[in-house]
Amino acid sequence: MKKHHDIAIIGAGPIGCYIGGEIVKEGYDVAIFEEHKKIGYPLQCAGLVTPRVFDIADIKKEKIVQNHIYGAKFHSPTNICFTIGGDKLHAYTINRPLLDKTMADKAEKNGAKIYLGCKVDNACKKDKKILLKTRSETISCNLLIGADGVFSKTRKWFGLPESKEFLYGIGGEIETREEIDKKFVEIFSGKNIAPEFFAWMIPINEKKIRIGLCIGEKYKKNILSNYFNSFLKKIDKQTGIKNQKIKPTVGGVIPVGLLNKTYSSNVMLVGDAASQVKPLSGGGIYTGLKSAKHCISISKLSLKEKNFTEPLLRKYHILWSEDIGREIGIGLILRKIIKNLSDRDIDKIASFFKENEDILKIISEYGDIDYPSRLIKPLLSNPRFLAYLPSIVSKSIF
Repeated sequence: MKKHHDIAIIGAGPIGCYIGGEIVKEGYDVAIFEEHKKIGYPLQCAGLVTPRVFDIADIKKEKIVQNHIYGAKFHSPTNICFTIGGDKLHAYTINRPLLDKTMADKAEKNGAKIYLGCKVDNACKKDKKILLKTRSETISCNLLIGADGVFSKTRKWFGLPESKEFLYGIGGEIETREEIDKKFVEIFSGKNIAPEFFAWMIPINEKKIRIGLCIGEKYKKNILSNYFNSFLKKIDKQTGIKNQKIKPTVGGVIPVGLLNKTYSSNVMLVGDAASQVKPLSGGGIYTGLKSAKHCISISKLSLKEKNFTEPLLRKYHILWSEDIGREIGIGLILRKIIKNLSDRDIDKIASFFKENEDILKIISEYGDIDYPSRLIKPLLSNPRFLAYLPSIVSKSIF
């Protein structure tokens, strides 16, 4: 292993590998450090992304994509159900480990060095550089990119702010005895199923589904015994999974909230480490890749000018905030409203949507997982929704 690198990246997930693979093409020396011995594991993702992810990543999707999703079915706490979409592609169910592996292979092919099973134990600034300490040696770099996830050590080492809220998730895959509609994901809400977030069924094919849920931090102690098992019982009739054993294979934590600083001299945070996550869905691959593009451009500028100071790296924070900060901010407002609704309120809202096909058509046409703001103006243009809106907002705030 070389003793000095132009850029060191901690975390060989899709965001870290995308950054490393792009910067190395400019002739810079890039090292990516991954504490786990195998790319893509442990699995911490529900595996649902929009087509935009592949547009940015510029990788072939054929082997990675397992299913095409055209819409969603929403279930209220008392199982009042309404459906949106169905006529156009909205998302893909993916093999997440294969996505990670494909992006890591691309980064290595471009010239980046990936060190698996190599945990960075500490990092500090010295003589206008960063020193990284592993178990066996000390390495220096000009720029350090922290793509090391929700509990980022990079963020901690350099005194950058923490995420304001955390969601805890669990999930697994199971074969069903009943054939399901593989074109639709299904979303379940309720305080007894997934307090402060939701549960899901994501079809991989007609007979295999990915199920899971996320809950607020204060409920995490009982995530398996109380919530996951209760969810399995709820969906038993629908899926025919009674008496089947399911071992959770996915577990993870999602950061929620905008950070007011994602940089320091010689250091930038990206992805979950920077809380660049959609508050309504918990997805972070697209937002992480969008932010990574700005991290790449500022890294190249910094290396070219040999300027690794805060004023220059601050441009990265400004650029990603201008790009996706508004969408995350709107998502946070909407999440606050939804989070504070009671089960009874959610049932009433579900009934309202179910009874108003014109509003469901608006949501189907303009709804976008990556850009929730695109739905606001069309919805507010609907007189019935506009008249109903105050009752939703008032119940969630007061």
